[in-house]
Amino acid sequence: MQRLRETFRGAFLRELLIGGAHLAALWAFAFVQPLLDLLGKNPDFFVARSNTAGDIIIFSVAFTVLPPLALLVLEALVAIASRAAYRALHLTLVALIAAVFFVQVEKRIFTSPTALILLLALGFGALVAYGLVRTRFVRSLLDVLAVAPLVFLVIFLFFSDTSKLILPQPDAGALGVRVPESTPVVMVIFDEFPTATLLTRDGKEIDARRYPHFAALARRSTWYRNNTTVADFTGRAVPAIMTGNNPSGSTLPIASDQPNSIFSLLGGAYRLHVKEAVTSVCPEDLCGEVQRPRQKTRLTDLVNDLKYVEGRIILPPSLANGLPNVSTTFGNFGNNGGDEGDKGAGRFAQDLFTPPSPGEFEHFIDTIPATDRSLSLIHMELPHEPWRFLPDGQSYFDTDLSNLNTPSSARWAVGSAGVASAEQRHYLQTGYADTLVGLLMQRLRRIGIWDRALVVVTADHGISFQGKGVYRRIAQQVNLGGVGNPPLFIKYPGQRRGHLSLTHTETVDVVPTIAEQLGITNLYKTQGVPISQTSPGGEAEVTNGQGVTVRLPVSEVIRQRQVAVKQAFFRLGSGGIYALGPAPELLNTAAPGVSSGIPPGVTATIENTSEYDDVDPSADQLPAFVAGSLEGVAPGAEIAIAVNGRVVATCRSFLDEGDPSFGAVVPPFTLRAGRNDIGIYEIGAGGTLTPLGGN
Repeated sequence: MQRLRETFRGAFLRELLIGGAHLAALWAFAFVQPLLDLLGKNPDFFVARSNTAGDIIIFSVAFTVLPPLALLVLEALVAIASRAAYRALHLTLVALIAAVFFVQVEKRIFTSPTALILLLALGFGALVAYGLVRTRFVRSLLDVLAVAPLVFLVIFLFFSDTSKLILPQPDAGALGVRVPESTPVVMVIFDEFPTATLLTRDGKEIDARRYPHFAALARRSTWYRNNTTVADFTGRAVPAIMTGNNPSGSTLPIASDQPNSIFSLLGGAYRLHVKEAVTSVCPEDLCGEVQRPRQKTRLTDLVNDLKYVEGRIILPPSLANGLPNVSTTFGNFGNNGGDEGDKGAGRFAQDLFTPPSPGEFEHFIDTIPATDRSLSLIHMELPHEPWRFLPDGQSYFDTDLSNLNTPSSARWAVGSAGVASAEQRHYLQTGYADTLVGLLMQRLRRIGIWDRALVVVTADHGISFQGKGVYRRIAQQVNLGGVGNPPLFIKYPGQRRGHLSLTHTETVDVVPTIAEQLGITNLYKTQGVPISQTSPGGEAEVTNGQGVTVRLPVSEVIRQRQVAVKQAFFRLGSGGIYALGPAPELLNTAAPGVSSGIPPGVTATIENTSEYDDVDPSADQLPAFVAGSLEGVAPGAEIAIAVNGRVVATCRSFLDEGDPSFGAVVPPFTLRAGRNDIGIYEIGAGGTLTPLGGN
């Protein structure tokens, strides 16, 4: 007890508290400021998660205060036992936290080797600890910087872009516009969906074998094949569809920042049935309060994601890039270096959302009201990656080959054969989007509003599958044929026959077109115009995630789309949705056994082999993505995958981080209950199959 009293009073108590303040200052510079600065510039990170002001405040305050407080408690406990041990611990903590700060400084100068970055950082950290003991300057500097945690917290909460989500904002509600017509309006906004995916080899029609419901929709609506987006990321592209305006980079996808929208336009006269996955453009007084998980769940999920973001900020590039992404479009968050560069820094929340749930989509469709004067609108995060859905909505397990992008996810990191593996999965997930379109049309007919409804099916932007080194999602002049050309179908009231329009439409034209169809004459000011006032040709203008507006003649966008279609058919063939691959003629043929006949020096290793020991075909997830590594097989070799003795998929080998690899999705109906035997073969001349391995 005497020891305890001596520790927590007088000069040593002052030393303990000042030491705690020093740790708090170092913690703030090493951990708090980099993360809060990043989040402060990217409030859509919180919008996408439906985080409340309370969530943001709790997290930021706890992250700033609790870790240094915990370190102070630890030091106090050690001090009770030994003041010498306390001082040794304190200097060690100072050195380590300072080293984390210096890693971030070094990363801006050079990105490798990792060992050198860490050694230098530890050396600088040790100098700070030494200076704290030996020099008045370091002690005085840390005394002054003790206010840093409070300063960083105040800046984040009250002066960053995220303050819009914390401070009270003006209410947005119905505009009180007169709506003469009572036409029911139904809108489906897909995500990361290039028109090229839907097309036949000649690029003129929808491939009805692969996507029968999109083809049926085209036969009963007006298909605007030359539609272009105005932005390449969801937080900007989806609001553009909902508002008719391309918002500025500082505008949040929330109602208070974008009060003029399809929701406020029709909200005073129409019943709203709305589901927004990433944005919150519909005011709560019109669409109801967002259904959120419990706060504990929200905070837990937030921490789980942000620990990876923080890791990418504070670790050397080679270590940081090994962490999981919590988004597929982080850009260069954390400044990990690479040629994505500073232009994309801090834009990691551009397309961030929870992977979709088939039940949510189907429930929305099943609850579309059978009434006039109703707006039903849903943003479906399909066929946006992660690609994991089969056309019927069943999902499959990921493997180590699921991410074939550069560490920042900005560019493709593999060649054409590797991109084909990803493209096959994209096509299959587009098949699920096609299934949902079929369910939508069926529902509208069943409730009796199909004929008189105004139905809009579109997407916010596309994706490019050009190949290694090319931006996947960031719009550039070389990839607008994929990124900038999402589909647009409009079934006008009373329309019964399909029409192909070569008019150049933009996603911002949707709301003005709806307003025109409903007889609204006093629409708020929009950048878009009714489609009746547009014409063929012109120029596509797409604002990319780097803040650059990319301009390209529509004729060039169309040419790029044609190239993308031809490239896809070269990689995946012209077969149906479960016949995508270089050798569809081998499908359903018998395959030789793999227990013998494997050439020396050749091996195929399948990932997740235990998943095939006891397959349940009715399970939520199937081991349908058969992927793995190869030895002794050249990149670009044609590979056959057999399930239970029959060839069910073909693909090409490719280099993934220098390792020969393969991967393709097999049809789910080829997997039987119980054990399944998987065989991997190299396809030779005349379709001969050379065993490489199996399970």
